Amino acid sequence: MKYNFDQRIDRTDFNSTKWEGYPGEFPGLDTTGAIPMWIADMDFLSPPEVIEALTKRAEHGIYGYNSRLGEKKFIRAIVQWIAKRYHWQVDESVVVTSPGVVPAMSFAVRAVTKPGDGIITFSPVYYPITSSIQNNERVNKIVPLQEKDGYYTIDFEKLEEAARDPRTTMLMLCSPHNPVGRVWTEEELKRIVEICGRYDVTIFSDEIHADLVFGCVHHPVGAVAEGTGVKTICAYAAGKTFNLACLNTAAVVIPDADVREKFVHQLACTGLATPPGAFGAVGSEAAYLYGEPYLEELLVYLQGNIDYAYDYIRENLPGVRMRKPEGTYLTWLDFRGLGLSTEETDRFVLEKAKAILDPGWWFGEEGACFMRMNVACPRSLLNEGLERLKHARETL
Repeated sequence: MKYNFDQRIDRTDFNSTKWEGYPGEFPGLDTTGAIPMWIADMDFLSPPEVIEALTKRAEHGIYGYNSRLGEKKFIRAIVQWIAKRYHWQVDESVVVTSPGVVPAMSFAVRAVTKPGDGIITFSPVYYPITSSIQNNERVNKIVPLQEKDGYYTIDFEKLEEAARDPRTTMLMLCSPHNPVGRVWTEEELKRIVEICGRYDVTIFSDEIHADLVFGCVHHPVGAVAEGTGVKTICAYAAGKTFNLACLNTAAVVIPDADVREKFVHQLACTGLATPPGAFGAVGSEAAYLYGEPYLEELLVYLQGNIDYAYDYIRENLPGVRMRKPEGTYLTWLDFRGLGLSTEETDRFVLEKAKAILDPGWWFGEEGACFMRMNVACPRSLLNEGLERLKHARETL
């Protein structure tokens, strides 16, 4: 392989949330000496073309205001990427930049809903989605996903019931779904669009993991909704695919002119209707222009890690179950078979095994006694984390 994903890189002393920020996230638990396998952040170098582009920009030595030209180049690059990878033809004029996908969630909520409105989510779900609803004084209308043997599906009857409520104005979708790893089929998305269209519900779709799919096809909800009249807001960024989260640069595709204008207004209200910073624009543009070979090898390595984790858990961790994700590099581990409470599960994994995973309850009550494990790391590190879980399991 051209890229060395087996290389272990020391990330301490570089302000890494993943490696240095976890102790404060688990008060009351002793996580000293733990291995971080949590937050969606890869332990791999970014593509060399991105490193080169950022280095060249840094070496210039002047870091003044960034013009709209850099933003336009980034938008052009991601529009070409969307067309090639997701087969969706998007006009550059309908793309708005945002300082990240998570901020875009709140901008979207504030743009098309008002305090007290209902916003549908499929739980368990990526917790910043829930926060964007609660922090903006909207009501989270939870439609629990249906789970059978680790496979999750949408309860369309409950979805329609929630959408029918006149106070419901938005659905916040995670596609591919974080944390359960589903890549929604075109048929599933068509049913979502059909229901939302029937009740005039706008769809916000977090599609930041769109490139990280295994044996499946990612269908942008905006492409599925074309010609239906359903309003969609689709958010993308290079952060997950190319490990560029710290660039805080996202592209938000908003085909409807009225919704787009309201979204931009929210950016202006917060003083953020500005071009991406120089590093965000340059790094993201380079990733989308030159990063495809890197992505193709990355997918092979990640699939290998997923297979390795699945086999290891099945053979060595009785009472723990894992279903291979269709998308993302995040695995959703079911610890219910150990017969532990939610608090005991946290202590078992975080304190006893000394492996930092995301507690499932962070993603909603449907995630109780589950854990989200990030496998985007060198296989030797993945093995070390799994070995810790095995040794802890042997003491139960």
